[in-house]
Amino acid sequence: GNFVVQCLLQNIADKQRIRLVDLVEQHLPELALRATGCAVICAALEHRDLEDRCMLAEMVLADSDRLAFMLGSRLGDTIVARLLDTLEGAGHQRLLALLEGNPKFEALPQRRS
Repeated sequence: GNFVVQCLLQNIADKQRIRLVDLVEQHLPELALRATGCAVICAALEHRDLEDRCMLAEMVLADSDRLAFMLGSRLGDTIVARLLDTLEGAGHQRLLALLEGNPKFEALPQRRS
């Protein structure tokens, strides 16, 4: 199922993509606690406009336990990179503070590209 959702996020029209990402946002707490759900969130962070990605990224940051699980998933590096590319200001700094001292993420760039 998660692969289908990822493919849909990449290939459907904007109107349907908006609806699908809205569903991802509604179910973020449940999705974030499963490796397959992390893949869906990761795809949603890639296939929306900046404003929507920022809102989704802030939702991810809102729960440190949920974020810790996501970062520990097989997509942790990709999620961190997408969050760093998306977040600005205080959100970006909060993410960096959460990552500080974690050797898995020391090699990632610290600033938006």
